[in-house]
Amino acid sequence: MMFFIGLGLTSCSEEFLDRPPEDRLAVDNFYQSPEDLRLATAPLYNIVWFDYHNRAIMPMGESRAGNLLAPYNSEPWYMFTLSSLDGSLYNAWTGLHNVIGQSNTIMNSIAQNATGVTEDEKNAAIAEARFMRGTAYLNLVRAWGPVIIIENNEELLKDPLVRTNTVEDVYKFIELLI
Repeated sequence: MMFFIGLGLTSCSEEFLDRPPEDRLAVDNFYQSPEDLRLATAPLYNIVWFDYHNRAIMPMGESRAGNLLAPYNSEPWYMFTLSSLDGSLYNAWTGLHNVIGQSNTIMNSIAQNATGVTEDEKNAAIAEARFMRGTAYLNLVRAWGPVIIIENNEELLKDPLVRTNTVEDVYKFIELLI
């Protein structure tokens, strides 16, 4: 009985419980090679754009231009009876902000945690994320005009009441990104 009590007291130290996982990716064991950087930026070319490309871009572009007739999905767009409650608008807004949020997270994570890679490799991965964020802001400012510029997701969580930026400021921000 004393053996099990002694084993329980010594095995439950904080060092025992606070170890990075060795069987899956974590911040402590990722961003160690150029392949890791490519894996980090890969979603920016695919899944983060899903809501915008799959659900919003056709009604926003082609239906409004009169090139697409889909009476059950995009009638408000080509009949010019669109309201702010339209699902395509919601998908575009959330999809583009998803791209911005993911890009910010990738840039900050690479800047803070990348070891074992050269500065050029880090800068190339950060440039990819900056380009995607700039593309998302370009689509946002063209569709909605003044929008909020988010450079750090954690700061937005601390203070969510942020003013929108002017259209000119958003375009200047995009030029700095690209």
